[in-house]
Amino acid sequence: MYSERLSSLSLALRVGAIAVAVGLSFIFGQQAFAANTVSSATYLDTNTNGTVETIRWTMDENVTACAFESGDWSVSAAGTIGVTAVTALSCTGSDAILNITVTTTSNVTGGAVNPSLSYANAGTAGSVTLTSGAMTAKVAQASTDAAAPVIVSVSPTVNDVGVGRNANITMTFSEPMDTTFAEGTEFAVTPDPGAFSTAFTVGNTVVTITAPLLDCGTTYAVDADSNAVDASAGTPTDIGTGGPVDGTWSFDTVSCGSSSSSGERPSNITVTYNGASCSTVGAQSFSLAGSSVEEYVVADNEFLTGAEWAPFASAITAQLDTDASMAYFIFRSADMNTSNAFSVSLQKWSTACASSDDEEATPPPADDENDNNSGTVVPVPGVSPGDVIRSSSSDAVYYVTEDYGRYVFMNSHIFFTWYDSFASVKLVSDATLSALPLRGLMLPKAGVVLIKIQSDNRVYVLEQGTDLLVPRLRALPDEATAQKNFGNVWARYVIDVEPTFFTKFEKGVAVPKGFDLNVSHSMMKYRDSL
Repeated sequence: MYSERLSSLSLALRVGAIAVAVGLSFIFGQQAFAANTVSSATYLDTNTNGTVETIRWTMDENVTACAFESGDWSVSAAGTIGVTAVTALSCTGSDAILNITVTTTSNVTGGAVNPSLSYANAGTAGSVTLTSGAMTAKVAQASTDAAAPVIVSVSPTVNDVGVGRNANITMTFSEPMDTTFAEGTEFAVTPDPGAFSTAFTVGNTVVTITAPLLDCGTTYAVDADSNAVDASAGTPTDIGTGGPVDGTWSFDTVSCGSSSSSGERPSNITVTYNGASCSTVGAQSFSLAGSSVEEYVVADNEFLTGAEWAPFASAITAQLDTDASMAYFIFRSADMNTSNAFSVSLQKWSTACASSDDEEATPPPADDENDNNSGTVVPVPGVSPGDVIRSSSSDAVYYVTEDYGRYVFMNSHIFFTWYDSFASVKLVSDATLSALPLRGLMLPKAGVVLIKIQSDNRVYVLEQGTDLLVPRLRALPDEATAQKNFGNVWARYVIDVEPTFFTKFEKGVAVPKGFDLNVSHSMMKYRDSL
């Protein structure tokens, strides 16, 4: 009995040992089966330039060494990114990452079809070594998208010039995008021309932003928010800024009055003078008519000094100088195309309304005390020739001449051809300002910009004239001559001036074709910097 019990115990122990051995074998076998596998595979554009260059395998154990053997690798599926070859391999020797360098299609970062690679260990044994030993063959390991989309191209192009006012803005991405694309979130345009609409096409890789009619002669900046624009897959959750276009760029619209601008020009214009209106000092009444007219400007001098654009109306009352003998009009359409200047003879308000009983309508007495037309220069205390001044009651800025007169700067563009900031402007009293007779208007400084008249497509060089304040105009004959003298960005130097300015410049001979003007670019300024 005792020997039988020993025999039974021995059998039980043997059976238990076998069971334990089988169990351990199963456990270890599971561990061996789980090791040496690819736990995840992704493709990346690590420098965000729009081209995938890396497929990353994450192993379930450390990669202790790696050496590239071309015979080890093959492309099982090119995928949307167009993998054609494996060219290199890298690892740190201390983590589970294996970086596989691949050749792919440029400017494609993702899409519906995933690429895959196979590893055969067909080269030198152990070309990839894991903690457990040589990496075994891997068949058709699919890789998912971890590459951020980039902007491949835009329209209008970066720093484009002469862009039509009805142009749309488009962005082409390197992969299908999330079609939520709203102004103020995904993108912004400055200055903002109004409400936009957006639509995606070409497999949701191209977004077209339809804008309202843009202003002419304007620099527009477009900014796509890299943190808000997403790929359709949502991974990564923003766009890369190292692509062909970083998402922030600008372009210039066509010059005002250019034949390239879209839309109508003012036409069939008539100005009818209806006489003085004695209810307001200097008031004169007119009837206006015309086609495609949106706004008008009127002044009592051909420089249009102090005048501002006003909405067009068929009957208007303009407040002019009480002794004005002429009124000058210019009209423009909604497309910013301008008409030629119109002039109308007036009956002087001071004469027409002399019998009015309205004391408020009585014009102020004429002040001839500071009339310097006699040729005698009368200095004005507080200012000197060459000063730039304005009074506290007006934003208008003036240049003080040698004979203590003043020339007005019509806009900031012209002012900044002469000065870099408003720091030089001196504040004077209204009495000091009125003591300086108005002589005319300041023209753009010679050698700083090119100019174009709104009613004429020709572009002019400004050279120093006989009078330092009056540049000499010289017409450029063609674009080739403009490029030779001012470079490929010559159009960025061009500013528009009102038609009535043209007669104020000194006239010079046209520049011969291909002529080298020996221009100094150091003084010149781009239109968008003025």
